[in-house]
Amino acid sequence: DRRQQPIGDLPSDQYDFDGELMRSFLIVLSIFVGLPLLVKLGWSLAYPTYDFQRTLTIEVMTPDGPVKSVNTARLLYTQGPSFGFVDGASGSWKNFGEAPVVDLGNGQYLFALFDSSTSVVFDAAEYADFLDTGDRWRDVRKIDRARGVVWDVPIDIMPDLITFRDQSDFTSAMIVDPTNLAETVGPGFELVGMKVEVTNEPTTSGLILPLLSEWAEDGMPGFKILPENSRIYLSLNHTSFWSATPRIQD
Repeated sequence: DRRQQPIGDLPSDQYDFDGELMRSFLIVLSIFVGLPLLVKLGWSLAYPTYDFQRTLTIEVMTPDGPVKSVNTARLLYTQGPSFGFVDGASGSWKNFGEAPVVDLGNGQYLFALFDSSTSVVFDAAEYADFLDTGDRWRDVRKIDRARGVVWDVPIDIMPDLITFRDQSDFTSAMIVDPTNLAETVGPGFELVGMKVEVTNEPTTSGLILPLLSEWAEDGMPGFKILPENSRIYLSLNHTSFWSATPRIQD
């Protein structure tokens, strides 16, 4: 009998082809979409990024009395797999904000270079024996939870300090010895101390740009400054003062 049979009497592989195709498509789609999401979720759980605010306080004695700078930067620490390295060598720091600057009066400023202050909170906590786990990732997590703990920043782990003989001349930058400010800045100036802590303060902004606006407009050049009687130099560019080149606002 060649008459058309009711579809219910046909074998399933003849009338459910479209349904099988759709199911296969959905399975493949779920693999391609779901697997990367699962990998990303697993990675974020195994290697979280710690996001916290680092507040650095610098106090200087001047001929007119003490002055202070309080600077807060956003700090990110991302830990990856060690790949056989010791102490989580694949972890990385990122700093967002601008360099601490102390107004010394009479048009003179002391800058703590931004790109050298990235890990100062970790270094200070480690120096104070606050970190004892022997694991960089666990140590950073411990710092992230240490709200209210203030650490002194010793001379040997301080950010690089500079000043300018002429604030309008980028090439007049001078490295400042934290143990002898008077030699570079002038008589009567002394670094009282530097402290760092994890806080909930907003990221500092808007202090550096007015001081360096002429350079930011033209794109700050990179160059090296060499202190007298020393082979050590610093290479200065915009990352020494802020985390991204800002736009000049009219």
